[in-house]
Amino acid sequence: TQEVPINGRTEFEIEMVSQAITGEEMVVVGYGEQSKSNITSSISSVSAEDLENQPVQQFGQALQGKVAGVQVVQSSGSPGAPLSVRIRGIGTVNSSEPLYVVDGNAGVDPADVNPNQIESIEVLKSSSAAAIYGARGANGVVLITTKKGVAGTSNLEVNYYTGIQQVHNRIDMMNGEQFATTYNKALINAGIDPLFENIGSLGKGTDWQDAVFRNASVNNVDLSINGGSEQGSYYIGGGYYQQEGTVLKSDYERLSFRVNSEYEVNSIISLGENLVVNYSKRNSIPGEYGSRSIVPQSLRMDPTVPVKNSDGSWGYPNFSDAQNPVAQAAFVDNTNTVRPALNGSIYLDFKPTNNLIYHSQVNINLKSSGNKQFTRTYDVGPLQRNLVSSLSQNESESIYWDWNNTLTYDASYGSHDIEILSGITVLQERVENISARGQDLPLNANENSTLRYLNLAPDGQVVGGGAGEYGLLSFLGRVNYNYNNTYLFTGNFRVDGSSKFGSNNRYGLFPSFSAGWRMSNENFMKKLTFIDDFKIRGGWGMLGNQNTLPNYAFVSSLTPDLVYVFGENSNQGQAPVSVANPDLKWETTTETEFGFDFTGFENRITLSGSYYYKKTSDMLLRVPVMDVSGILQPPFVNGGNIVNKGIEIALGYQKTTPGDFYYDISVNISRNTNEVTKLSNQRAAIFSGVGRTVVGGSVADFYGYKADGIFQTQQEVDSHAFQTSGTAPGDIKFKDINDDGVIDQDDRGTIGNPWPDMTYGLNSNFNWEGFDLRLSLQGTLGNDVFASWKTFTQGSNFYNYDTQMLNAWNGEGTSTTTPRLNTNDPNDNFRASSYLVEDGSYLRLKNLQVGYTIPSGFILNQINKLRIYLSAQNLLTLTNYEGYDPEVGVIPGAPLNVGVDNARYPISRTVTLGISLGIQ
Repeated sequence: TQEVPINGRTEFEIEMVSQAITGEEMVVVGYGEQSKSNITSSISSVSAEDLENQPVQQFGQALQGKVAGVQVVQSSGSPGAPLSVRIRGIGTVNSSEPLYVVDGNAGVDPADVNPNQIESIEVLKSSSAAAIYGARGANGVVLITTKKGVAGTSNLEVNYYTGIQQVHNRIDMMNGEQFATTYNKALINAGIDPLFENIGSLGKGTDWQDAVFRNASVNNVDLSINGGSEQGSYYIGGGYYQQEGTVLKSDYERLSFRVNSEYEVNSIISLGENLVVNYSKRNSIPGEYGSRSIVPQSLRMDPTVPVKNSDGSWGYPNFSDAQNPVAQAAFVDNTNTVRPALNGSIYLDFKPTNNLIYHSQVNINLKSSGNKQFTRTYDVGPLQRNLVSSLSQNESESIYWDWNNTLTYDASYGSHDIEILSGITVLQERVENISARGQDLPLNANENSTLRYLNLAPDGQVVGGGAGEYGLLSFLGRVNYNYNNTYLFTGNFRVDGSSKFGSNNRYGLFPSFSAGWRMSNENFMKKLTFIDDFKIRGGWGMLGNQNTLPNYAFVSSLTPDLVYVFGENSNQGQAPVSVANPDLKWETTTETEFGFDFTGFENRITLSGSYYYKKTSDMLLRVPVMDVSGILQPPFVNGGNIVNKGIEIALGYQKTTPGDFYYDISVNISRNTNEVTKLSNQRAAIFSGVGRTVVGGSVADFYGYKADGIFQTQQEVDSHAFQTSGTAPGDIKFKDINDDGVIDQDDRGTIGNPWPDMTYGLNSNFNWEGFDLRLSLQGTLGNDVFASWKTFTQGSNFYNYDTQMLNAWNGEGTSTTTPRLNTNDPNDNFRASSYLVEDGSYLRLKNLQVGYTIPSGFILNQINKLRIYLSAQNLLTLTNYEGYDPEVGVIPGAPLNVGVDNARYPISRTVTLGISLGIQ
C-alpha cells in the first residue's frame, strides 16, 4: 500500500501495480512440517505429479532416478516382487532397507501403498534429518503423505490404464543344429565319441525362452472422490491393479480402499483418521531366485528336445539333468500368497492457544500372509518326476500398534522464530506363524483343487510354528530456531528403549543438530541480483539400528525336543541352542554433512549439493563358535564398522516461453564409496556365496580367481604357475597372486564390486497447448555383475550353450577371450573368477509419456479434467552386460547376496494407454 496526501484535490489517477505472491512451500519432516526454504539437512521431495499414471505396482519403482543418493533396484521382474532401496549406500551387513512412515504410521509395508493415492514423498537422507526416528532411522527414512480432501465442491476422479508387457532382452542361445555341432566338438576335445548324428535334420529346434516367456497384460483402475468444507474434509479412494507375469505361472493382483478424513470440532479441537484396507494375491514361479527355477532351466535345456512329443508326452533331455521348464511350471501350483492388510490411524489435535498444539495419534496395522503350494504327481523323465504328491501351507499374522504424543510450541518474537517439540511414543509388535506339510493326497487332487487339503494328506506330516514380540519406548524432542530468516538451527534428540536388548544396554540416546546460513539475505550479497536464494548448511547426527536383530538375541535359548539315550531308555530333554549376550547394544550410525542450496535467475535455476561422511559402528554380527560346544546358532556380538562417504548434486531448470511453451529439466548425480574398516578381528571375513566382506574392501565384494587371458600354446602353459594336470592351450590363465608357482585357493582375491560408483537420473517435462511430454532416464556407473548363469551356458555339462561359445578358442590366436570347448573341463575354467564378472553400468529410458489434456468444460461443464496418454516404461537400455538385465538387486532375506545373476526373472518393457478423468 501507499499513502498519498489529498491536499484539497478531488481527482486522482491510480495505477495498480502487480506483485507476485507465492505461498511458502512446506515439506513433511519427522512429527511435523517445516518450510522448505529453512531446511538445514538433506531432505528430497517427490510430488504426486512425478508418480501419477506410471504402470508400477510399488511407488519405489517410480522413484528410480528421481532422488540423488537414493538407489532403487528391483530384485526381480516378477509381479509383486519386493524392491531394494539404499539411501547413501549400505551401512551394515544386515538389512539396509529404510523406515517407511505413511501419514505418521511407521508400521506400514510399502507394498500396501497404492502409488496413485500418494500426495507427496519426502526422503530424509541425512542423519541430522532422520535422528528424530532414533533406533529405526539408520538406513534413512521415507515419509509418505497420502491424498486428502480440500474444501469446496466434491471432485470425482477416475484413472484407468491398460497395457502390454514383454521381456525387453533375451540371451542369445544356440539353436538345435548349432548346439549339436558344438557339443560334438566339445566331446571330441574331451576324447569322447560324438553323440549327435545327421545334424542337418535337427533344424532350429526348440527356443526354450520362447516357450516360457509370454506377452502379458497389465491393468489398473483408480476411483476417488474428495471434498469438504471449512469444518471438515474427506478423501475416499479405491483401486484395482492386475499384472500378468511375462513368465508362465506368475501374476499379481491388488485391491485397495482408503478413507482419509478430518473434522474440526471447534476452534481448538480437530479429529482425523487415515484408514486403508488392502488385499493382494501373488503367484510366483517355484524357486524364484534359484539357479534351478524356470528361467535358468530355459537356458539349460537342450534345443533338440521338444516341449512335448508327438504323442503328447513331455519332452526331456537324454544327456543332462536339465528339467523341462514348461512342465515345471505346469506341475507346481505355487498359488495364492494372499496378503490382507489393514493399516489405520486416528488422531486428535488440541490447540489451546495459537502457539501450542498437542497431537495424539494411535496407529494400528493388522497383516497376515498365507501361502499354499501343491506339488502334484508327474513323470516327465528319469530326472524330472514326482511320485508322491505333497501340500504345504504357511500362515503368518502380525499385530502392530503405536501411540505417539507430541506437544509443539511455535512462536515469533520480532526477528526470532522458534519451534519446540517434545514427545513420547510407545509401540509393540507381535508376529505369529504356523506351517504344515503333508504327502500322498488323493490321485485326482492333480485335477480337482477341492481335494487339496492337509486332512487328505495322511503321510509325511510335519507341523511347525512360532511367535515373538517386541516393544519400543521412546522420548523425543526438537528445536527449530530462525533469526531474521537468515540464521537457521535445528536440534533433535531421541531416547529409545528396546526389548530386543538386555538391561545392560536397553536404552540408547540419538542426538543431532544442523545449521544453515542464508547468505543471500546478507547486504554484501544484494548486488548479485541473479541470486534469488543461497544457503549453506551443515549437520551432524547419530542413529541406531536394530532392524534384523531377533527379539531374544540377548538371552540363551533351548531346544525343546531333544531325544537322548540314558542307560537303556530314550528320554526327551533340552539343550542350549544359542548363547546369551546381555551386553548387546545398538548398531550406531553417525554422519557429518555439508551442503548448499541455490535458486537463481528469477527462480529458473536450482542447484543443490551435499557431501557426507557416514560411519556405522558396533555392527551386529554373528560370531561362529566351535562345533564341539554343541551351540547351533552363533551368538550376536557388536563387532564391525563401515564407512560410506560421497557427494550428491541436483540441478534443475524451468522456463515458460512467450509462446506459452513450458519445460523443466532436472539432473541428479550421486557418488558413494563404501569401505569396511573393522570386523570382529582383523582376519575375520563374512562369506556369502561368491561375496566376501573383509576389512579394507566393500560389503559383499565378489571373491575368486583373477583371469589373465587364454593360454595360446603349450609353452605358455608350461612356463606359467601350475593350475591342474589337465591344463592345456585354450584354457583360462589365472594369476598367481602369491607367486608360489601354484594356482590354489590362496590366489583368490577381490574380483568385483556390486555397488555403483555413481548413480544418476534425468527427468523432464514439456507442456504446450494441452500437449505434454514426460521423460525419465536413470542409470548406474561402475558396478559389476557376477554372471553366474554362464557357468551352465558355457561350462562342462550337457546344457545348451550361449552363442559366445561359437567363437570358443580353437587353435593358437583364434580367441583371447573365450576358452576352449571341453565337456570334462579339466582346468575348471568356470570356477568363480573375474571371467564371470561383467560391467553392470547402464543407461535406461525409464519412462516416456505423451499426453493430451482436453480443455476444461470442452465436453461438459462438469468435466474439469480429461487427459489421454500413452506411456512406455523400460523402453531402452544401453549396457555392455550380456545377461537379461544389469539391474540385479539383493535377494530378499539375503542382504549380502547382491549383484549375482543366476538368470533372474527379467524386467519387462511395458506400453500402456490410459485416461484420467475429473468431474466436479
